Amino acid sequence: MDKKTLQRIFSSPFSPDDWMRVLKDVFGATTLFAAPKEILLNSTDKAEAAYELGHFTTTDDRIIGLYRVVLTPKVWLERNKVGLRRLLRNVYKYDVDGAIIVFDQDDKWRLSFVSEIKTLDEAGRIVEHVTEPKRYTYLLGQDEKVKTPVDRLSRLAGQSLTLKDIRDAFSV
Repeated sequence: MDKKTLQRIFSSPFSPDDWMRVLKDVFGATTLFAAPKEILLNSTDKAEAAYELGHFTTTDDRIIGLYRVVLTPKVWLERNKVGLRRLLRNVYKYDVDGAIIVFDQDDKWRLSFVSEIKTLDEAGRIVEHVTEPKRYTYLLGQDEKVKTPVDRLSRLAGQSLTLKDIRDAFSV
């Protein structure tokens, strides 16, 4: 997917069809559901609905889940990074090694990468690798500056991706 197409998609209100194209063309997503699977959320005033869109496996055998959360008008999308991330914590903490999540609200949307994995170091100690809640996220949509996400994510298109590649593309 070229930069011009990404620029158009990222500068527009969220479109499920365009987003599916990005998932295929940029991230190489192989398993996308024809009908997104609804995720039951704990009682919250932040989200109207949440969906699993599919998943893919990186070249280093990490499972990346793909999700969409439709937000209520009460959420301040521009500022609420940490609170949004917590909405799907039970899903991405236990079911996948990383999650690419779209938080959709009217003509704006937030695209975030979340990962909380544990590995063993050379000494056999458990090491946690957690993406910082206030980073690894882009605010997209109408009237937003999208140069950085376009530049960083366009580099992923057509590549065989590792977890590190995705983490680096979102690390701002």
